[in-house]
Amino acid sequence: MVSLLPGSARLYAMMGRPVSSLGLKIDNVRSAWSDTGGQRVLQVDGVIINQSSGEVSVPPVEIALQDKSGKQLSQVTTRVLPLGAGAKSPFRVEIPGAPETVSSLKVRFAKPK
Repeated sequence: MVSLLPGSARLYAMMGRPVSSLGLKIDNVRSAWSDTGGQRVLQVDGVIINQSSGEVSVPPVEIALQDKSGKQLSQVTTRVLPLGAGAKSPFRVEIPGAPETVSSLKVRFAKPK
């Protein structure tokens, strides 16, 4: 859909289902707090899905930590290997020392520089 209507990527992102123009989708994002070595750690995981018919290089995945007002507190980035047609790849990021005031996450593909 995004390759036919490039403007639809923004609509998918607004619905919490980011899709890149390359046919990639971020899905099943979950987060949980844990204690590791006496330090609070925020774990974020999810799945990247290649919805295209060919291999795709996956842009870095950005995870923005936000407070109750939506203000960004910090951001981390992770990389995912290229994906073949229809392939899925899980990702997991552990964020030690994440601010306790985190109330939401925004997970998206990094914009090309």
